[in-house]
Amino acid sequence: MNRTKPKRMALKLTLLLLFFIAPMIAALFVYQARDNLHFISKNAGNLIFPSVQLEEIGLDPLEQRWWMAYYTPGTCDAECVETLEHFNTMYASLIKDQHRLGSVLITEQQNNKLPEKFSQLQIQTLQQPLPAHLLQENQNTAIWLIDPIGNIVLSYDPQTLDNLMLIDLRHLLKVSQIG
Repeated sequence: MNRTKPKRMALKLTLLLLFFIAPMIAALFVYQARDNLHFISKNAGNLIFPSVQLEEIGLDPLEQRWWMAYYTPGTCDAECVETLEHFNTMYASLIKDQHRLGSVLITEQQNNKLPEKFSQLQIQTLQQPLPAHLLQENQNTAIWLIDPIGNIVLSYDPQTLDNLMLIDLRHLLKVSQIG
C-alpha cells in the first residue's frame, strides 16, 4: 500500500508538469514555424505588409480614430465622388460608432473642389511617391483603412467596393480599444 502512494504522487507530478509545459512547447513550435503556418483571417480587405505610416509618405497625422481613405493621383472624378458617397453611407450606418470614424481624400493635386455634402471630409495632399505595395495591380486609385495610430492597415479594390469594408469596420470597431 505504501508503494502505490509514491507512484500516485509521481503520476500527479508528471501530469502537473505536462499541464504547464505542454502549452509552452506548443507556443515555441508555433513561434518557430510562424512563416510556414497559414492562419485564416476574417478581414475582406488586403493586409498591408509591411505597414506604412502616414508620416512616411509625407502626410500630416490625423486625429486619433479610424479612417476610411480614398487615394487618387488626380482630381476627384465621378468614380471618386461615388466612392466618397459610399463612405458617407457606411459612416451613417455605424450609428453609435460614428465618432470613432472619419473619411479622408488623399490626392496629389492641390485644388480639389468637392460637393458641399462632403464637408466633413478631410483632404490631404501627398508629398512623396507612394510605395508600390499600396496600389493594387493596374490600379491608380486605392481605398485604405487607417488605424488610429496612423498605419495604413487594409486596402480594398475600388472597382469592387461593397459592404465587405463595412463588415471589416464593424469588426475592428468592436474589438479595438483605441480610436
